Amino acid sequence: MTRGRWATIAMCLLMAAAGQALAQTPLKRHHFAAGTEISHIKYEEPGVMKNEGILYGLVGSYTYRQGIMARVEGKLAYGELDYTGSTWGGTPLAIDNIPTFLMELRGTTGYDFPIGGPGFTLTPYLGLGYRWLNDHSQRRYAGGYERESNYLYAPIGLEASIRLGQGWRLDLTGEYDLFIWGRQISRLSDVNRRLNDVENDQDGGYGLRGSLRLSRMAARVGFAVEPYIRYWDIDRSDLALLTDGNEAVLVYEPDNRSTEIGLRFTVLF
Repeated sequence: MTRGRWATIAMCLLMAAAGQALAQTPLKRHHFAAGTEISHIKYEEPGVMKNEGILYGLVGSYTYRQGIMARVEGKLAYGELDYTGSTWGGTPLAIDNIPTFLMELRGTTGYDFPIGGPGFTLTPYLGLGYRWLNDHSQRRYAGGYERESNYLYAPIGLEASIRLGQGWRLDLTGEYDLFIWGRQISRLSDVNRRLNDVENDQDGGYGLRGSLRLSRMAARVGFAVEPYIRYWDIDRSDLALLTDGNEAVLVYEPDNRSTEIGLRFTVLF
């Protein structure tokens, strides 16, 4: 028998052994993760203003996997962002270190489809998510006011998982976020008590996100590192009434974009 045939037979035996090892390493049914993340976020209304800076967050999730995949996850982050833009009168303005909070809650469900053996799985999923962003420029500037942003959306995504052996796993996720509803609350009474707080509804836009997660699971505890990117593109809002004594005017929230690039570290158990 030639060396080429021996090499082919040896390669087939190694691949079979590797596949058998993967098959004998069952995935856990219940997965918990908790950790921290750091990200850079940039929010901008083109030609109007820009907020950007660093956010520091705490994250947690629970995942159930048994053919069906079900996951709930949450995030709470804080940072101090820098504003550049202009006042209502058009005067250039810069405000540093604006306290900003970001919270997100999500629930998703899907199904695991093994592709080409037990080591590679595709999981399409969908769900429901809520994102809340709150900043307090009134704490840094006499003419500032509290702004509250609310998004309700439907995540639609695909997760590709590769089991690398010895507890290592690589997950690549791509997602489209179907924007369902939004509301921007501008507490203009912080500027002048005669002004009412304005609530602008938002009904157009979309989100995108992607991540690459490398993890290793030991007998009881593991770890994961995950770089990610998240993007929102939101259309101009509906009109709302702003009153000042006997005067009134219709105002809107301009179309805006938000980009967040971060790195997440979690403990798995």
